[in-house]
Amino acid sequence: MQSRPPRLRRALATAGGRATTFVRVLVLGLLVLTASVAATPEATTLEAFLDDLMVEQFDAHDLVGAVVTVVEIGQPTVSKGYGYADLESLTPVDPERTLFRIGSITKLFAWTAVMQLVEQGLVDLHADVNGYLSTVRVPDTYPAPVTLAHLMAHTAGFEDRSVGLFARSPVAVRPLAEMLADGMPARVRPVGEVAAYSNHGAALAGLIVEEVSGLAWNDYLEARILAPLGMANSTGEQPVPGALEPDLARGYDVVAGSFQRRSFDYSPLAPAGSMSATGSDLARFMLAHLQDGAYGDATILRTDTAQAMHRTHATNDPRLSGIAHGFIEQTFQGQRTIGHGGGIVAFNSLMVLVPEHGLGLFVAFNTLAGAAATVDVAAAFFEHRYGADGVPVEVLTNPSVHRPDVVGGYRPTRAAHTTLDKLAGLLQAASITHAGDGALLARNLGLPGATRWLPVEPLVYREVESGDLLVFQEDGNGRIARALVGSQPHLAYDALAWHASTGFHVGLVAVAVLVFLSAVVGWPLAGRWWRGETGVARLARVTAWTASTLFLVFLVSLVVVLRDPMELAFGVPPLLRAVLAIALAGVALTLVGAFLAVRSWIRGDWSVVGRVHYSVVVVAGAAFVWFLDHWNLLGFRY
Repeated sequence: MQSRPPRLRRALATAGGRATTFVRVLVLGLLVLTASVAATPEATTLEAFLDDLMVEQFDAHDLVGAVVTVVEIGQPTVSKGYGYADLESLTPVDPERTLFRIGSITKLFAWTAVMQLVEQGLVDLHADVNGYLSTVRVPDTYPAPVTLAHLMAHTAGFEDRSVGLFARSPVAVRPLAEMLADGMPARVRPVGEVAAYSNHGAALAGLIVEEVSGLAWNDYLEARILAPLGMANSTGEQPVPGALEPDLARGYDVVAGSFQRRSFDYSPLAPAGSMSATGSDLARFMLAHLQDGAYGDATILRTDTAQAMHRTHATNDPRLSGIAHGFIEQTFQGQRTIGHGGGIVAFNSLMVLVPEHGLGLFVAFNTLAGAAATVDVAAAFFEHRYGADGVPVEVLTNPSVHRPDVVGGYRPTRAAHTTLDKLAGLLQAASITHAGDGALLARNLGLPGATRWLPVEPLVYREVESGDLLVFQEDGNGRIARALVGSQPHLAYDALAWHASTGFHVGLVAVAVLVFLSAVVGWPLAGRWWRGETGVARLARVTAWTASTLFLVFLVSLVVVLRDPMELAFGVPPLLRAVLAIALAGVALTLVGAFLAVRSWIRGDWSVVGRVHYSVVVVAGAAFVWFLDHWNLLGFRY
C-alpha cells in the first residue's frame, strides 16, 4: 500500500517539467483510495497511525518516496511503502522490492562482522589494530594504540576527512586498502578521550575484516550476513547488481522548486556507507539483533556476543547517552534505544532498536529533505507507542549554578585538522550566548534552530522543550574545555579560544579585504603617488598591489568554486587547485613586500603616511597568510 500525500501531488507538477493532468488526477485518486483502505476495519492501529503520520510528513517536507518498517518479537512485521521510488516512471515504493541507499547504517553490518570475528577468536577488540593490517598502518602518534573497541566507539582520535568521501564514477572506487593508505586521517587526540564520529574508522574496521577473513568486504557481507538472513534484495555492491537495479529507488533533490533526479553516488569507503537495502530485508536484520543474533534457522551472532554488542561501552559523560559496539544510544520517551542514522547525498534513513522490548523501527526517504523527516517519524512513532507523557520533562532551573564562562564559540570534535576541509569549521562552529536568568541560547549545536537551555546543576543545563542535556567539561586548570549534548554521544564540541573563533577569523578577513582594496583601488586613483617613482620604490608598490589583487581574486574565486561545499565530498575540483596556486603567488609576493617595507623605512621612500600605509598593506597580507595557513589553504593540503 502506497500513500501519496498532498505535497507530492504538488511536486509532480514540476518534477522533470510539468506532470500531465492525467498523472495529477491519478495521484489524487490513489490518495483517496489509500485513505479508504486505511479506514477499513482490517487496517491495524499501527498501520493506520503510520499512514496518517506519513501523510503529515509528505505535507511538511519535500519528499518523493519512503519506506517504514516496524518489527517486534512475537508480532507480525509491518513494512509499508509511500510515494514513489521513481518519479519519472511513477513507480511506487514496494517495501519488499524497492532498495533504498542506507548510508551509514551500513556500519552496523561492519560492526556485526567484527563481532563475528571476535567470537571466532580471530580478533581481539582491545589489541592494536596494526596487528591485523598488512597494507596500511595507523601512525603511533600517541603512546596508546588504536583498537577495534575504539573504532566501534568512535574514540580512536581521528580527525574527520570529507574530501573524496563520495564519488560519481566507479573509477573512483579503489580497493579499500589503497583508499586508506592514501587517505589515512591524522590522529589528533589520544584514544578514548572523547568521541568524534569517523567514517574512516569504520572503513578501517572493514579492512580488518577483509584481511582477517581473506574475503573482500562485499563477499564477506553477502556470505556471512545477507545470505544467512535471507536478505536477497539487499547488497553492498556499487552499482547494485543488474538483477536489483530496476528496483533501486532514485534519489532526488529540490532545485528551483522542482524535484531533480540525482545520479547514483558511490561510497568509496564501502563498509562505512555503501549498502542498498529494502525495508523488508532490514526487518530481518533488526530481528536478528533483537533476538540476540538469531533469525529463523540462521544465527549470525551468539547470544552473549549480541548482548555484549548492545551494551554501553563508551560515553562522553556518565550522565549522558553513550555508544555500544557501533550502535549509538538515544532516549525516546524514556526508553533506551540503540541504532544508527544513514545519509548519502539524496537518501536519508534511520534504524532504531529497543532491545529491552524487542522493538525496532526503520525509515528511509529518497530525498534530501528526508533528514528532518526521519527524526520526525521516530519521535512520533515512540510517542505513539509509549505515550506523550512517557517521561515528563521537569526543568527545575537553578540560576545560582550558572557559569558565565560557558558562553563562547565551540567546534565539533568531528572536524578536519590537517587538510583544507578544515575550512568547513567556519560554518560548523556553534555559539552559546547568555539568555538572561542564567539561561543559555545555543545556535548550530547539532540541533535545528536556536535552542534555550536552563541551568539545573553545576555545568549542567537542560533544553526547555526536549529535555536534552548540555554538559560542560573543564580542563585541568578549571577552564571550560568542551560541551557535550546528550542526544549526540558520537561527538562533542571543543571550546574555542578567541583567536580560533569564527567571529575573529571573519573579522580578520574583512579588515584584510578593506586594506587590500585601499591599495588595489586607492593607489591607482591617487595617481600622483606613482609620479616620479622608479626603481625599487616602484617595484615595492607594484609588488604589494599585485599581492593584494591576488588575495582578492583568491577570495572571490574560492567562494565561487566552493559555493556548494558538498562538492568537496566528491574530490578536489581542478579549478580549486588553480585557486590555491593564486594564493601561493600572493604569499610569495607578500614575503618580498615585507622585505621592501623594511627597506622603505631605512631609505625613507615616500612620505611617512605613504610608508605607514604600505606597511599596513604588507601586515594585512601577512595576517592573511596566517589565515590561509590556519585553514590549510596554504599549499595543496587535501
